[in-house]
Parts: sequence; C-alpha cells; structure tokens
Amino acid sequence: MTIFSKDEIERRQAGIRATLGDSEAAVAFSFFPSYYLSGVPIIPWGRPTITIVPRDGPAAMILSEGEASRARQHSPITEMHTYNDMDGPNTESAISLLTGLLEAQHIGHISFDATGTTVTTLEMLKTVMPKLEVSDFSSALEKLILVSSEEELALVTAATRIAEQGIATFIEEAKVGIPEVVLAGRAMMEMSEYAAREYGEVESRVNCYSQQGLRSLQPHTGASGEVLQPDVLVTLVVEAYVWNYLTAVERPLFTGSPTEEQRRYQEATRDAQDAAIEAMRPGTSFGDVDRASRQVLIAAGYDNIHCGAGLIRGLATEWEGRIDRGNLRLYNDAPLQPNMVITVEPWAIVPGMGATRYCDPVLVTETGAQMISSRPDEIIQVG
Repeated sequence: MTIFSKDEIERRQAGIRATLGDSEAAVAFSFFPSYYLSGVPIIPWGRPTITIVPRDGPAAMILSEGEASRARQHSPITEMHTYNDMDGPNTESAISLLTGLLEAQHIGHISFDATGTTVTTLEMLKTVMPKLEVSDFSSALEKLILVSSEEELALVTAATRIAEQGIATFIEEAKVGIPEVVLAGRAMMEMSEYAAREYGEVESRVNCYSQQGLRSLQPHTGASGEVLQPDVLVTLVVEAYVWNYLTAVERPLFTGSPTEEQRRYQEATRDAQDAAIEAMRPGTSFGDVDRASRQVLIAAGYDNIHCGAGLIRGLATEWEGRIDRGNLRLYNDAPLQPNMVITVEPWAIVPGMGATRYCDPVLVTETGAQMISSRPDEIIQVG
C-alpha cells in the first residue's frame, strides 16, 4: 500500500510549483518538506533525503540506496538517484547528486526550505554551484501544510482514536500506589494493540505520560517511576502518530475527591476550551481564538497564562514540524481555514496546584468547528 494517492502528491507538488515565482525548482532538504512533497517518510538518521520538484518536468528524489525500496513503495516519484555509505560522507554524496541533476536540467535558481536546512548543507551546495540563486519557500509550504486534505484528515482521525484508547486504559487502571511509568506502559500497550487491530497496515507510534501536582507545570516531560499519590491533581497526556501525523488528547484527573478550588479551576479550563471552539470558524484569526479562551480564564480569576491555547496538528513530530502560523497565540493574525486541525488546550498556572488542562483535536469546518475526540463533561476521579 501507499500512504497517499498519486493525485494527493501531485496536488501538493502543484501547490508548491504555483509559489515558485522566478525559481526553477523547489528543493526540499529536511524531513517534513521532503515527506510532504514525495509522499514517503524517511527519517534522515545521518543520510539525507532530498526531494526536487522542478517548475517544468517530473519530480525527483535523492536518497540512500538503503531507503530506495521504501521510497518506491510509497512515492509516485519514479526518478530516484541513490548513494551508499561507501561513496563517502553522506551529505557530500547527496549534494553531488543534486548538483548533477540541477546542472543537467540547467536549473540556476532554486527555492528551498530554509527553516529546516542546515547552514552547512547550503554552504556545501553553494561551494560547488557558486552561481546558484536561492530563495526560501518555507512560508509558502507551511501555508499548504496547515490545511489538511481528506487523506490527511483520515490519518489524524485514526491517531485520535488510538489516543483515546490510551486515555480510557490509563483511567481504568489508575490506582494510588501504582508507578506512573507502569500505568503509561499499560496505556501504550492497549494503544498499540488497538492500532494493530483497527489500522493494521499503518505505521504508528504512541506516547503516554502523567504529571502529578506541580510537575504539571512542565508541559513536555515523560513518565516517571513516581507512584500515583492520593488527593492530587494529575495531567494525563496521550499522543499518537499515524504515518508521522500527530495528535494529542489530554485530561485532568483527580486521585480522590477534588477540593472546591481544584474543581473550580477545572471547570474554568473546560469552559475556556468551549469558548475557544465556539470562536473557531473560517476567517477568524488564530489570535482571536486564543483571546476567547483567555477571557474565560481571566474572568474566573486565573490570569497567570504563559502559553497559547493550542496549535495545528497533523504533519509533525516532537523534534520538528511545529509551524508558528499555526499556533493559537494572541499575536497570530493568520485566519483559520476549513480542514485545519487544531488541538485546543487552554490552561493557566495556579500557585500550589499546578496547571492541568483539557486538550482535544478540533476540525475547522465550513461553518464552525467540530471536536474530533470525545471529551467528558464530568470531572474524572481515579484511584
């Protein structure tokens, strides 16, 4: 099977061709642009993969010989130039092949993904092609990536369903005295088994961790060996990737009965999420959505807000792929568009308590927004 149809990849390539201006080709050096334009996810791991989309003529790829079979399986691109480890340093080998391709097609001006390309790579290319003109297509490509196609939405939806299995399993298994990492492991096992049953042909990855009390102030951590404590507020974070398309679902949990202040804070974060989703519709700015959620938190007395209310999901990983124009932040005046998928996750810091939150992927529709996951209205008590 291929990940995407030939029509989908050709649509993407046509989209980037339309932005080239005076450039004669788009050259994608880094992982996400190369994956987006070729249809095949090849983790570099020291061996570069380069996707070239000329303004005129078919696209081509430069990659390690060891990855060629994967590329032929998933990409409609048929022109592939390969190198192997015995040819010399991998980046030099890839640049040598790229130089030959550009010279053969008399290409003297390229656009490339400047935000993901190392200075060393660009300098190496300019050394062997000193007259080569370069432009940056990063912003143009990001605008394409921000809006999901139907095929991409199917991957995000599948990832959401997998993540929901992790949420349900962790909540069912959570008991005071069990180490966080053990609960996370059980949740991830169920997620993996569910993915195998329901989406057997896809490549998926899963992640789960919980943060108790003040540790919830650290938004990107991992599962620890600390046991689940009684009478504490816990943030549960579950992430799932399907073919490197990422989504996340997060829930606040209570071990025991929440205090009145804990209950009030969680109701405020839930109401803030509702306000953000209510504000989401085509044409509304990312900043206005963030503002809608902030107003609810501030009105409830929670004004220690250090983060935006969410971000674009889809083609991303923990190490690369976050697009600034896709962040729900006050400064972002970019308009929402149909088929954007955004996790809405407003939160504030509460001294002595932490900063738990609800996080759910939301699809922008033609007329408003629709939550992809299922969020319970009641406060979740475990243990």
